[in-house]
Amino acid sequence: MKVLLMNSYGPLVGKMITSGRCQVKVNPGMGVWPPIDLAQIASVIRAYADNVLILDFMISHCSREDAFKKISEFSPSIIIIQSSTPTLKNDILFCRKLKSALPKSVIVFFGLHATARPQDILCEDIRFAVRAEPEITMKELVRAFEGGITTGFENIKGLSYWQDGKVFHNPDRGYVLDLDSFPFPARELLQNKRYILPYNREPFTIITVSRGCPYQCAFCTSRLYYGALSRYRSPESVISEIKEVIEKCGIKNFVFLSDTFNFNKEFVFKLCGLIASEKLDIKWVSNSKVDSLDEKMAQEMKRSGCWLISLGIESGSNKVLKNINKDIAVAKSQKTIKIARESGIKTLCYFVFGLPGEDADTVRETIDFIKKGKFDYAHFYTATPFPGTDFYEQARKNKWLVSEDWDRYCHGSSDVISYPFLSNKEIQSAVTKAYRAFYLRPGVVWKEVSQAGSLKQLMGVIGIGAGMLKLLFPKTTEISGKV
Repeated sequence: MKVLLMNSYGPLVGKMITSGRCQVKVNPGMGVWPPIDLAQIASVIRAYADNVLILDFMISHCSREDAFKKISEFSPSIIIIQSSTPTLKNDILFCRKLKSALPKSVIVFFGLHATARPQDILCEDIRFAVRAEPEITMKELVRAFEGGITTGFENIKGLSYWQDGKVFHNPDRGYVLDLDSFPFPARELLQNKRYILPYNREPFTIITVSRGCPYQCAFCTSRLYYGALSRYRSPESVISEIKEVIEKCGIKNFVFLSDTFNFNKEFVFKLCGLIASEKLDIKWVSNSKVDSLDEKMAQEMKRSGCWLISLGIESGSNKVLKNINKDIAVAKSQKTIKIARESGIKTLCYFVFGLPGEDADTVRETIDFIKKGKFDYAHFYTATPFPGTDFYEQARKNKWLVSEDWDRYCHGSSDVISYPFLSNKEIQSAVTKAYRAFYLRPGVVWKEVSQAGSLKQLMGVIGIGAGMLKLLFPKTTEISGKV
């Protein structure tokens, strides 16, 4: 049986990152991420499929006709697509056309929107939606088809499906507690050298080190997808995967993917110690909750090759942070940035404008924080109330939603939230002002150019800078003087 796993058709939706809980357009400095979720599913279902293919249309430059041709030539029995809220409409249209060309193929959606609102997807052409953590549900579904089953899917937990003109939702599936039980992602099915880290123009890959988050941030989709329990792989398993990637792919740049990387201190210290003792010559980045990093941990991370930490600062206003259940304070964010800087680790800080409680005063507080902040890089987003989050329910209840057109629900550029005291245009304007306040400061460009350690890094800095111009001077954003 042939199984195709595919990412959204990029030319229709733009470059997107949809790994795990991400639903964000690619910004300068990010690069397109390898679809590690597809590679992980591929490794799990292989026992029941004799031919598995991954097509990532986020890095493909082929036309839609060529895409159809590639898929038709492969002629898969099952097509599995990783979809997201902002790509949903195009993904459905694309798959319906696929179905007309390949009527015997079974189409399966998974991802955040499939988890929150499978009813938006399911129809006669698209019969299956896998909710939440997908691997085991996918394995059982593929095994069912490999065994010749075409009806009677009620025993597969975590599955929603269309049958006899009706939508059925099976009970939720529990999360996998032992992440070491998964085989390593099938990276041999990816075009690994095409996923380039913009800052040094070298290939990179993602290693998932944990899943789940115990925190309750109102806007976040992590708990919806991976649950509230933080589940970590063993450091030994992560080290084994790093070694395999170096040996088989020749890649030495890594993103350690986790919602709560620094939450488990024992894990972090042991992983860093193993990287150092094994003398693995790698560079890696991770995220960190701002109240989970201390001086000793930062030093160990730096010693083992960590060069950047991403921090979800979200806002420079304690009022907004309290409203979204962020459970941190502005002063703590400032302290964590200082710890990283003094340890020699760069910081990438994320800010979101338009969260509940945002007004002209809180916007100014955040802009002031940004101007004074001694972090290295920043991304600024408009708040997006994704289905399945507390923020979405709150926005619907309070009539803050401008639209439920899912095309507009892209984290970073959405315009679907508007408050009586702060419009969606003013929120977009705040993002532009934040980019200018941070990146147009004297010396920012010179610092990056002077710190480039190689020609590749210099070219990377230039490329990122060119891309940043679109964020600094957007064509469509109207800059208001109200914030």
